[in-house]
Amino acid sequence: PFVTDLDGNKKLSIRFDVSQFKPEEISVRTMDNKLMIQAKHTEESPGRKVYREFSKQYILPNKIDPVKLESILSQDGVLSIQAPAP
Repeated sequence: PFVTDLDGNKKLSIRFDVSQFKPEEISVRTMDNKLMIQAKHTEESPGRKVYREFSKQYILPNKIDPVKLESILSQDGVLSIQAPAP
C-alpha cells in the first residue's frame, strides 16, 4: 500500500483501527523486514473481566528501511505506520 504525499514523494502507508486500546497498551516493533503491532487490554470489575487483544504482522516490501518507519496514533484511535519508499 503505497501512496504519494503532497510533495510528490512515494511512501508506504498502513493504517490500523486500535480505538479500543489506550496508547500505553499498544506496541509497534520491527524485526528484520517484519512489522509487528500488538495491543492488549484488560479490564476488571466485580463479577466481570474483559480481555481484548489485537495482533498484526506485516512483511515490509523490499527496499523499505525498517529504521525509517514512523508510527502515529490519532486522537480517534487510528494507528498510521509510514516510511519513505525508494
